[in-house]
Amino acid sequence: MPMSPEDLEAQQSMIDQLKLELDRLNDLFDKNLKALGVTEADLGTLDPEKQSPEVKKLLAEAQLAAKRAGEDRVALAKNQAGPPKVAPSARRGGIKA
Repeated sequence: MPMSPEDLEAQQSMIDQLKLELDRLNDLFDKNLKALGVTEADLGTLDPEKQSPEVKKLLAEAQLAAKRAGEDRVALAKNQAGPPKVAPSARRGGIKA
């Protein structure tokens, strides 16, 4: 069953929203890296075992906050109204009751 133009527009709108969200998150990530004085090249060399307890605690809190934010966004997206549903039309030559 081919997609209708309305479905394609709704899908493109969602893709545009996701691109904006990804750009926002990338900017936030870059800002946080700069504030910590860490480069992206350093990320692969960080040893979790050598981190201080304070850093481990902050990391756990940040992961929990990110998980909650993601769950909230999923719930919000599920509650948003999607594109209007159009009733399927009768077959050509069919008789409507």
